[in-house]
Amino acid sequence: MMELIQKIFESPAGSFSFVLALMFLSGWLIYYVTKAVTKITVEHGQFSKRMDKTESEIEQIKTDIAKIKGLLVVRYESPLSKKKSPETLTDEGKKLVSDHNLDVFVNNNWSKITSFLKMMDLTNPYDIPEFCRTSSFLDTSNQTNTKFYSKEDVDKLKTIAFQTGYPLVLVTHVMGILIRDRYFEENGIKSE
Repeated sequence: MMELIQKIFESPAGSFSFVLALMFLSGWLIYYVTKAVTKITVEHGQFSKRMDKTESEIEQIKTDIAKIKGLLVVRYESPLSKKKSPETLTDEGKKLVSDHNLDVFVNNNWSKITSFLKMMDLTNPYDIPEFCRTSSFLDTSNQTNTKFYSKEDVDKLKTIAFQTGYPLVLVTHVMGILIRDRYFEENGIKSE
């Protein structure tokens, strides 16, 4: 068998055809390997984009769930406010305000708060507390979009929530009630 291969290599036609066959085989291999690598690269890129989009959607779902959870806590479990219309602070809520000077947060940010409220042009006594509550709401997954508080205020409110053992959403709910009460008082809106 080896003698036959040696004779093919020694003959001019055999040597040429063998080299030509090797070149075609090499070209074919390069083509299919490149094609496979390109396909894998494209699929990986598409997969990465889908994963990035999925991660973004999961983060949004987490934020939405935190808001829903916070609103349920405020609605059904808050020891800091009474569930009548309009909502008022309980004795425990008033104690939280006085012990931690929460009204100072409202006073320090009052110009920003009133400019937001005036910009919204709310006139219905129902809409104003709703806006105050939702704008005052902070959840632990996304505190960057607060309308009313500075980063330092958010840090202080989180510390108060930690120290008192109340969820942050309850503390900021109390803040919403304080904002509503002050806005009603300054604008002559009767709450009862």
